[in-house]
Amino acid sequence: MAELPAPEGPNLRMRLASGLFTIAAFAGSFAGSGLRVRPIDGLASVAIAAAILFASIVAHELGHLVAGLGAGYSFDFFKSGPLTVSRREGKLHVAFLERGGIRAIGLASVVPRTPDPSRRMRAVLVLGGPLASLSITAAGVVFLAAGGAGSPWSRFSAAFLAAHSFLTGFLNLVPYRSSGYPSDGLQLLEILKKRQRGSARAR
Repeated sequence: MAELPAPEGPNLRMRLASGLFTIAAFAGSFAGSGLRVRPIDGLASVAIAAAILFASIVAHELGHLVAGLGAGYSFDFFKSGPLTVSRREGKLHVAFLERGGIRAIGLASVVPRTPDPSRRMRAVLVLGGPLASLSITAAGVVFLAAGGAGSPWSRFSAAFLAAHSFLTGFLNLVPYRSSGYPSDGLQLLEILKKRQRGSARAR
């Protein structure tokens, strides 16, 4: 299993872009939902948005895991927000707010069962996350367009989930590195350049 890349600082430009888009998506979803501008609705919407942010990251990383396992990889670890699930000595280990853990908001790691995984296997693994995120976006848009969201809260939740899932899928396809880890887009470029590695990780 290859070593993790040397730790680097976060990509501030991408973090800023992500933060600004998230704020805009929250404001737009709230304004379009019909919710009232009052303290109770504001606090409740922030709490729901926080849960949606976590769910969006979980879905993205699960997309990587499912695609990786289907392509022939074995599970190594899964991190989403404060939650980390890893395999240690053949057993699953679950930790919450693990000290000294991996510095990443979301990360899925699998290891190949063969010493030289094919480019197709790596591509399937890397694309699993963005495809999961963008599929949720499409489902949310269809749900809203079909009038499935009858209440203001359901409209807000569906709109914000669709918007943030799009953000997660799209930004991860942009080639960059943050906190020592390559984005999905950067990994796809490496695959195209035939830079094979002993283990695979996807953000």
